Amino acid sequence: IRTINYTVPTGPGIQVYTTIQICAYATDNKGKVAKACFKINVIPDVNDPTLYEFTSYPDNTIYSILTGHDYTFDLIGRTTGDNQTMPLPNMYLREASTGVNITWQFTSPIQAALDSTLVTTNDTRFNYEDLTYETTWQAYVTSNRIGRKTDPLSPGDIFILKLPTLPHFAVFKVVTTEGVTGCGCMTFDYKYSHQ
Repeated sequence: IRTINYTVPTGPGIQVYTTIQICAYATDNKGKVAKACFKINVIPDVNDPTLYEFTSYPDNTIYSILTGHDYTFDLIGRTTGDNQTMPLPNMYLREASTGVNITWQFTSPIQAALDSTLVTTNDTRFNYEDLTYETTWQAYVTSNRIGRKTDPLSPGDIFILKLPTLPHFAVFKVVTTEGVTGCGCMTFDYKYSHQ
């Protein structure tokens, strides 16, 4: 058995790692080669319980883009209502239905510039009420549904947004959806992590 110690790089200009993949190669005395890989999730040092606190905001509303609104949502500045010119990085969410029917899919307009991504889950896999930074990070990095858009959402669904203020997250729980053709709004609760 061989033990190798590896220190995750940190500091200015270093990528913020969420997962590191380590691969090992072996060659036997007949020249046959084998390879094994495994992944390790990397989380920030959370020994200080106040380092990554969550702030909770219940009872928020967002409208479908198909209602004629170009609606974006500011998580931290608490700006609500129609806003077609909301500046980055405040434009955290936009409802992204297309066609005639409201599907309640969301996109993050800040994706291209600041690498925010969305993960869809639900309460069978993630406990919104008792979330911690560690459980949020774990749900994010182990999800098999991660990308620029959420799945179509229904009441009870949960989605996680990786914030541009790395390594922080916002976690949303859908409460109600109303309207499927031409009009509609969604209510949701959310929490976001910060220092």
